[in-house]
Amino acid sequence: MTKENNLKFDSEREYTYISSNNLTGIKSEALSPEELIKFMENGFICRTFKDTIAQFYTEYEKEKREKCEEQEYKGDVKRFLSGKLSDMAQISYDSMSRNVRNWMNGVNVPHREQLFQMCFALELDERRASQLLASISDTGIHYRNPEELVYAFGLRQRMSYGETLQLKNEVMEQYAQNRKPSSSSKENKEVKVYTRQIQRKFLDEVHTVEDLKQFFDENNAVFGKIHEAAYDEFMRMIKLLQNPEADFEAYWMQYLKENTKYTEEERQKEVEKIKQDLKKKSVEEVIEEYLRMYVPQNTSRKNTSEGKRNYTYLQRVIKKNWPSESTISKMKTKEMDVSRKVLLLLFLLTEEFEVSDLINREKEDDIFSDLDDDDEYLNDLGEMEDANDRMERRIVQLNLFLEAYGMNQLDPGSAFDCFVLYALKASYDGAEDNMGERFKSVLKLLFE
Repeated sequence: MTKENNLKFDSEREYTYISSNNLTGIKSEALSPEELIKFMENGFICRTFKDTIAQFYTEYEKEKREKCEEQEYKGDVKRFLSGKLSDMAQISYDSMSRNVRNWMNGVNVPHREQLFQMCFALELDERRASQLLASISDTGIHYRNPEELVYAFGLRQRMSYGETLQLKNEVMEQYAQNRKPSSSSKENKEVKVYTRQIQRKFLDEVHTVEDLKQFFDENNAVFGKIHEAAYDEFMRMIKLLQNPEADFEAYWMQYLKENTKYTEEERQKEVEKIKQDLKKKSVEEVIEEYLRMYVPQNTSRKNTSEGKRNYTYLQRVIKKNWPSESTISKMKTKEMDVSRKVLLLLFLLTEEFEVSDLINREKEDDIFSDLDDDDEYLNDLGEMEDANDRMERRIVQLNLFLEAYGMNQLDPGSAFDCFVLYALKASYDGAEDNMGERFKSVLKLLFE
């Protein structure tokens, strides 16, 4: 797979060179699943950790030069990261150098704490730090997570990593002592508090260390590592797949009753079939019927002539963190946060982002009031018949949902997201040309 550095990083989410290249490939007229796979294995450019961190470092160096300050590790992001992070993590320079080389070569990715260390090393402000985190992981700063709140405050105040770490230890000790169980609060039972509400309050009210401590005292009962709005949407969509709405069953019953071409015997058979199809499914059945999509569960492929062989780069990227029964169950019980990949898969399968009135809901609940009101734009695009126009309209809709639920918007520099973009072109002209089946057809070709 072709890879090259991203030369035009745009902090306002406008399409970069990599995004433009990949979107051009996906927008090719009448692109079949076979042609998409061919493009993804040849013309697709993957935005890597190396691309992202190199651009942030270039901006860091430029700012230093403009301030006429002495340059450390000039022109070498690997040496810069190795030196800074070895000091922060208090491990040897050689050990950190090996980690950095692995990240740059795509062997693995840094964990969350290391990403925050990079933000401090590059002297990013809170907004840019959130963009770095979002570029490399699924989400920017998680404003419901108490530890990340302290890091956000440290970045906002231009504190060093060491100073912020010391503050975090102090605040987290206070948090552990004073934490109020959410179950003990009648108000929290009745009124759900969403991450975006906490974020807005944090941005408006916290300006000093005392403000931070007071914010923790007042809000510690609603802190956690789960995106509540994303969890609610996840549960809504899972339930749609597990137990389709009664209204749907009633609709088909009425249709069969009014359609005179059916005999009474045929009508009864159809009714029984619908009842069977609408039978409540277990999580395991939902995984197998809807979410497996030909993606194998094992870690290597077998071929009778070649024996055991590894997955291709594209297969590994798509297969990474693919939902299993265990992960879905843990998400349902809040043992782990809802992943962006699961949310996107459920959006394609349920088409919730097309039928749900997000903008009106956000106005009523004041949960997502800081999102742009794009309904007029969506209505204009809704009249268009071209596949690429359908995709563009759905991109706007789906990005509204991802933004609302604390997830990164669609990124054409991601292989998985490119498959999603391809699925958004569905015309529903035939049984298999819906978004879920379109996505599934590409995975079938990729893995079988």
